[in-house]
Amino acid sequence: MPEQEVTVGQLLLAEYQTIKDEQKTRIGFRDNLLYVTLTVVAAVIA
Repeated sequence: MPEQEVTVGQLLLAEYQTIKDEQKTRIGFRDNLLYVTLTVVAAVIA
């Protein structure tokens, strides 16, 4: 059975994709937190 070798480029691309996915998650959470904050401020003012 032939062994598949992972090149440095493939490893870096996989790491890059993982980091981008984590970044998308953080950005989504931050955006939701902003909406929650605006809702709470509006509720306090009302």
